[in-house]
Amino acid sequence: MKKIGKVVGCFKDKLLVVKLELTGRIPEIGDIVCLPDMTPIGKITDIIGRVDDPYALVSPLKKHNIERFIGKSLYVKRPPSRPSRKRRARES
Repeated sequence: MKKIGKVVGCFKDKLLVVKLELTGRIPEIGDIVCLPDMTPIGKITDIIGRVDDPYALVSPLKKHNIERFIGKSLYVKRPPSRPSRKRRARES
C-alpha cells in the first residue's frame, strides 16, 4: 500500500476529492483506495488538475456519509493484475 494524499472535499455527495502527493508514480484509474487500517472505501474514477498539482476523484464503494473522510489520509491498493494470456499458433 502506498499513501496517495489527503481528502480535501467532496463533490455533490458522490465523489471524494483527494489532493495527490507527488512522491513517485500517480495512481491509476480503477485503483482501490483504502484508509490506513486497510479498509477499502472506493475506487479512483478520474485524475484532474495540472500535472504539477493533481487531484483524484474517488467514487465510494458504499453509500455512506462521505463528508466524514475529509482531512483523512488515503492509501492505494492495486487491483490484482491479470496474467497475460498466451496466444496459440495458427495451424495451416
